[in-house]
Amino acid sequence: MNHLTLSQINRVSALNPLQSEEFLNVVNSYIDQWSTLSEEGLDQVALIRCIECTNGCIQYAYRDESDKALSVEQTRNAMKISMSFIKTKTLTLPDSTTLTALPEIHDLMDQTRTLYIEGFKNGNEEMTKEFFASSTAQLYVLGKDRIMNQMKFVQTHFTDVFTQFWMDMGLAYMMQFIMPLDIIVSDTVQ
Repeated sequence: MNHLTLSQINRVSALNPLQSEEFLNVVNSYIDQWSTLSEEGLDQVALIRCIECTNGCIQYAYRDESDKALSVEQTRNAMKISMSFIKTKTLTLPDSTTLTALPEIHDLMDQTRTLYIEGFKNGNEEMTKEFFASSTAQLYVLGKDRIMNQMKFVQTHFTDVFTQFWMDMGLAYMMQFIMPLDIIVSDTVQ
C-alpha cells in the first residue's frame, strides 16, 4: 500500500492540529503494519471499526445529553457489544452465531485499544496523537469499500441495537478520514 504524503494528510480536517512530518512518519509506519494483514483480517478489522465507531458516537451523545441519545439500556447494550468484541475478539450475532477474530489481528487491535485508553481515558496527549496516527492508517488501509461492506453487515445484524441514525454517524466519522485520502489516491492513479 502506498504511503501518504503531507498534502494528503492536510486534506483531513480532523487531523489539522496534528499535521506535521513527524505525524506523517508515524502514520506511514502504521500503514506498513496494517498492510501486512490478510484480506479476511482486514475485513474483520473493518467490522470492529464499524461497531466501535458507531458505539463511540452513541456513548458521546449519551454523555453530552444529546436529544438524539439512545436510552440508557440501548447505550449500555451498544457498549457491551463493542467492548466484548474488542476484548474477547468474538462477536455473537443475534442468531447466536459467533464470529471469532483471526489471531493475526489480535496484537494490532490490542495496541490500538491501549493507545485509545492511554490517550483519551488517561489524558496522555502523545498517546492521543499516536492513536490518531494508527487509526488514520488503519482506515486508509481498510478503504471506503471495505468499511461500507462491513457497515452493511452491522446493519443486517445490529440495527435494533445501534439504530440506523447512529450507524450513519459512525460511518460519517470514519469517512471524514477516508474520503479526503480516497480523492487523492484516485487522482494519482489516473
